[in-house]
Formats: sequence, C-alpha cells, structure tokens
Amino acid sequence: AMFAGMNGGLLLLCLWLVAKELVTRFRAELGTGRGAVVDPSLVPGIMLVTLGIFSDKIFAEIKLGQTDLLVLTGLLLALRWMDGRPILAGLALGFCGNIKYQSIVFIPYLLFRGRWRALGSALLSTLGFAFSTALVFGWERNQDYLRRAFGGLVRMMGGEHRGDAANVHDLTWIRSISFPSVFARLSERAGWGDLAMPAFTGVLALACLGLTVLLYRRNGLPVFVKRGGAIDKDDARLRAVVALEWIGLLVAVLVFSPQTTARHIVLMMPLGALAGLLMLSHREGVKRLPVLIASVFLLAALVLPPGGSAMENALHAWRWIGGISIATLTLLFVSLSGG
Repeated sequence: AMFAGMNGGLLLLCLWLVAKELVTRFRAELGTGRGAVVDPSLVPGIMLVTLGIFSDKIFAEIKLGQTDLLVLTGLLLALRWMDGRPILAGLALGFCGNIKYQSIVFIPYLLFRGRWRALGSALLSTLGFAFSTALVFGWERNQDYLRRAFGGLVRMMGGEHRGDAANVHDLTWIRSISFPSVFARLSERAGWGDLAMPAFTGVLALACLGLTVLLYRRNGLPVFVKRGGAIDKDDARLRAVVALEWIGLLVAVLVFSPQTTARHIVLMMPLGALAGLLMLSHREGVKRLPVLIASVFLLAALVLPPGGSAMENALHAWRWIGGISIATLTLLFVSLSGG
C-alpha cells in the first residue's frame, strides 16, 4: 500500500513535469514568445489527455508495484534540468540507469549534442550509484549482483554467460512487444537464421532515422551541425526540438529494446503529452485530426484485445506482431509531421 501510494504521487509528478516542460519549451512555437507567461490552462489539459491514453497501463504499473514511474520521474527531471542544472540532470540519469537500462540511450545523445557537463555527471553517477550499494551489501556481494544483472542481458541477447545470471526471458518471449522480439519470433518460425533479426531491426531503425532527418529538413532544422549545449539552450526553437528528441529517444529505446512489455509503455507518457499539446494548443497549422486518430489508435492498442480465455488467441497475435510498438511509432511520426 505504501509503495502504491508512492507510485500514485510519482504519477501526478510525472504528468505535471512533462506537461509543464513541453508547454515551456514550446512557448515560442505556440506563439506566446520566450518571455511570456505560459497559458496555465494547457497544463491540466495535457495531463488529462496523457492520463486518458495510458490509464490502463498506469493502473497495471501501480497494481503490480513496478518502478517505471520512478525511472520516468528521473528522466523528466533530467530534461527539465538539462539547460540550467546539467550536473543534476546527469545525476538523475545515473540514478535511473541503476534501476532500468533505458536511460543508457541518453549517454550517446549527450555526447552527440555536446552536453559535456551533463555527460560527465551521468557517467560518474552511473558508476557511483552502481558501486554505492557496496556500503550496504559489501563489496563482493555487490559485484556478484552486478555480474548477475549484466549476465542476464547477455543471455537475453542469445550470448553465453558463465555462472549465475538474472532470470531474463529470451528475445522470442511472447510478452515482449518490441520490434527485435517480433523479428526474432518471425525468424525463428521461418527458419531464417540468427542474422535475420538484427538485419530486419536495422533496416527499420534506419528507415525511422531517415524519416526523422526528412522531417528536420522539411522544417528547416539543423540535424548534425550548428547544434550543441549553448546553441540549443539559447535558441527558442531548438529548445522545443530538444524535447522532441528526448521523446523520440524514449520511444526508440522501448520499441527497439531487446525486451519491452506492455507495462513498460508508461515510460512513453511524454509522447501522449506531446499529442495532447498539439491537440489543445491554438497554434495555426497543426493537423489535429491525424494526431487525434493516432492517439485513439495507441489507446486501442493498449487496451485491446481485452484478454481472457475468449480473446487469448487474438491477444497472443497482437503481441506477436508488436501491435503496441506499431501504434507508438505511428503516433510519434504523426505528431512530428502534424505539428
């Protein structure tokens, strides 16, 4: 009960953090000017839209006593602190990285975007938090826990690990809805061999990256040059782009992860908040209807089929093809192109 209460509090904090941060970063894009007061009515509206899309998985998260909301809180605080308090942003990422592995994807992002202080803080704090538990468990036991944790990842990817390892399901586990799991199941059934899964996954990832670059160029945004910590912080438009990149990385690390279950989708609440921002804002030129349709598609993907013995085969098939990941990518690219 205590942990459920804590998760409930973290849920409200996450909803407020992501709504407030998006409205703040999109201030210029919404036509209110960099120094203007943000329309306070957008924040609760975005929170409600996000809650509506992800309510089913949020309930499962709290009921099962999981830690995804704690991780999401750290990731959102890192985004919030990125410009003004980079050391704290790195600490938040390092903390998250010792609970779930998803935050690792932000390490190369910080390097690529020249966020040196946040990057250094993230690297040092990741190691610091990993070894700090030796104060509780002792050095040898802590080392053993770390070996088991990473050994589980090795085995999940099909590698060999000597000794005990965390009990992690393999890539073909039916409850995993990520694209690597989809392609692993497809390859196993078709007998295509070990190289088919990474090949299919790589092609899809490159296609998503190519589409993203096209969207950047269509909107006259820099991708690889004229970017960096100082530039991104001072340019109002690029501040909004940083939030979009943060959301895109969260989506990518989940749909292209070796293993993602439907419950993990609560980490994608920032994507729902982006959809809510686009639908509720008064900015001209926003294609609200496609965003609404894609949001409903994701909502349906998260709650349907309803389960139970009568729908077991349908639920099995929906997971087998990664329906939730398909709906998630759909909402991401519809939102990026519609705004």
